[in-house]
Amino acid sequence: MNLIVAVDRNWAIGKDGDQLVYLSEDLKHFKALTTGHPVILGRKTLATFPGGRPLKGRRNMILSRNPGFAPEGAEVFQNLPALLEEIIAQRVQLLMSDHPTIDSMEDSFDAALDFVLDHKRAVFHIYNSLSRDVFERYLMEVCHYVVATYIEAAFAGREDEDKNKEMLIRYHKCACFGHIIDWLNTGMKDDVSAYFHQVYALRLGWQDDEARI
Repeated sequence: MNLIVAVDRNWAIGKDGDQLVYLSEDLKHFKALTTGHPVILGRKTLATFPGGRPLKGRRNMILSRNPGFAPEGAEVFQNLPALLEEIIAQRVQLLMSDHPTIDSMEDSFDAALDFVLDHKRAVFHIYNSLSRDVFERYLMEVCHYVVATYIEAAFAGREDEDKNKEMLIRYHKCACFGHIIDWLNTGMKDDVSAYFHQVYALRLGWQDDEARI
């Protein structure tokens, strides 16, 4: 999530419910940055747009406590938690579409980690807010998807019982979720991807040693 704002020398952003100035080049720059992306704004900001209409070519997400406010071409959210949940849900769907296949357990973890790293500061803020439970619920959904995608492909054509796959999926999704949550709780300071790759390398080494005994 990025904030785009024009300010004066005293950091003022508006006056009497309107922008301070209207600059053609600035408006073109804003359009170029936001076209094809969601934009988040309040009801009063929408009222300053030409005709009070939503911006074309963008998903307009409006914050308003007015239950009767329903402008055509926009989505209205009555509070910030509801808006955040929609943004997180959209990010989950995008991640899933970007990873239709997973080649290894390490790749599954890296895919889940993308869910956090793409917007690191925003995620850290949400995790330490009242919306933590929402974030954790969607993170678990991501972990389940990436792990299940890999295991289902890895077991394709084998005669293993479904309950065995379900056990592996449950174990590894919880490991994925737990490692990411632990990393968040320690301030996101370590290279958690390198750590996870090393753990799986050690695990493969132990399996090779056991096979030789």
